Amino acid sequence: MVISALYVHADAALFIDGRKVSGTIVEAGKDLIEIRFDTLPADGMRMLQVQNPNSYLSNEFIFYVETPDEAIAR
Repeated sequence: MVISALYVHADAALFIDGRKVSGTIVEAGKDLIEIRFDTLPADGMRMLQVQNPNSYLSNEFIFYVETPDEAIAR
């Protein structure tokens, strides 16, 4: 996913619903980053936070995960 973000390092930790997950962060343009999770989170509403090394957790970013079957059903 591509989101607007400031001051997020490429080696920042990713947290979904308070649990650390693996993934990558790359710059995607001015004030944009692309986040790719190694494993897609479970369907439904999720909360993402990032944490730069030796820093605080970010505010929560709400996102929604749906399978292709759910998207077609709409």
